[in-house]
Amino acid sequence: MENPAQEEFLPQALPEAPKRRKRKILKWFLISIVVLIVIFFTLPYALGLFFRDTKSVDDDDLQLTVVTIPTEDNAYYDLEKIASTQNQNFDSNRLAAHLAGTEWNEVFVADVLKKNEEALIHFDAAAAKLYYQDPASADPADYSPYMRLPNLNAIRTFSRLSQLKAEQLRFQGKNKEAIEESIKSIEIGQKMQDSQGTLIQILVAMAVKTGGLEELHRILKKASLSPSEANVLAERLEKYKENEEGMKRVFKVEYIFTVHATDLIVEGNLDEAGEVGSMFRDEETGFDASKLTRFNFYFQPNNTKQLFADSARLRIRNVEKPCWLLKEERGTPSPIPEFPLAVYFTENSIGKLLYHVTHAGLNTAIIKKCEEDMLVSAAQALAAIRAYYLEQGKYPATLQELVPKYVSKVPEDPFDGQDIKYSPTKRIIYSVGADGKDAGGSEGKEWRRMPDPTFSLDFN
Repeated sequence: MENPAQEEFLPQALPEAPKRRKRKILKWFLISIVVLIVIFFTLPYALGLFFRDTKSVDDDDLQLTVVTIPTEDNAYYDLEKIASTQNQNFDSNRLAAHLAGTEWNEVFVADVLKKNEEALIHFDAAAAKLYYQDPASADPADYSPYMRLPNLNAIRTFSRLSQLKAEQLRFQGKNKEAIEESIKSIEIGQKMQDSQGTLIQILVAMAVKTGGLEELHRILKKASLSPSEANVLAERLEKYKENEEGMKRVFKVEYIFTVHATDLIVEGNLDEAGEVGSMFRDEETGFDASKLTRFNFYFQPNNTKQLFADSARLRIRNVEKPCWLLKEERGTPSPIPEFPLAVYFTENSIGKLLYHVTHAGLNTAIIKKCEEDMLVSAAQALAAIRAYYLEQGKYPATLQELVPKYVSKVPEDPFDGQDIKYSPTKRIIYSVGADGKDAGGSEGKEWRRMPDPTFSLDFN
């Protein structure tokens, strides 16, 4: 006879319902995964049925014509010769120290200039030419991601050697020759800005021109200037504020480049689009957004070109505005989709990515243009104050005292449209800077890092 107590501990059969429930959950989970995979891969086709590209962009106002410059009038060819004749076998850090005024070694300077005597001749010839035009960017039909660029680095490097020569002339007491040498860099930078060229070219041109203006500032602090010489120099410098037309051409050049890059994507030639192809690949996740370019939802060529066209027009309008009106309207790039899922659910995500990477550098060019104008105004004021100081033996109480004997009008601060700022007690001239706020001038040696770009007037 079985013991009833033992029966209580015998294993019992599991109910059938929980087993069926688990199998059903697993089945629906697998079905859901399959459905999601199908949706994920068919979504681009489905979205393409509802989201269409716009009609062709009307961009006649953004087109450029062929520029023809006679070889004998084109500074480009003289500057190209510099690359093959300059001797860069010198310590670049020592060169920077000499230009910054922290070191002066006449033996080092004489050696560097002697080694580059032939290149200096080409630089002088370029400064004397009427125009600068890179032949590669003269015809918009030739623009492509593989367009050959001139040796812009050589131009920038040699402009610094020209500034070193100006410093040498200043140390020798040859101030008028030093002024003329510093103006050569300003002149070449201006010619490059006035030409039809790329964004890279205009940024190098600005660096060359800015370097010349900074050297001119150093020279003017020690120069012997009469009132009439200061007045003539101020009038001469005024033309270097006329850089708007060149800026407009640059924005049109960059627009045409982006249109060509967009067309290459349409044709499937991402590699021929230079860096365009690589920008669609996320190295961390391995996600390659370029594969989505064949779907209407993710890449709409005309909508993309419209983004570029609107952006170019905005910047052209901004160039025409005074610098103090640019604070609120510098152009905002469309939100860049995050890799990888946001790209997958953002309309024209490929076009927005392409637009985003071309935006920041163009905005920088506009601000640099304003800084450039500010440096010209500072040089004009410096020359006038120096001439006044030499004649009167003291600093003027206000800049109005300089008009009209030393300068025809008080130079303008481009960042607020008012007179450039001056403090006789601090012995400085300064600008309110890009933020438009007058903090009374700033301290330091590097004007680029100052809230109020400030320049010393210590003539003693």
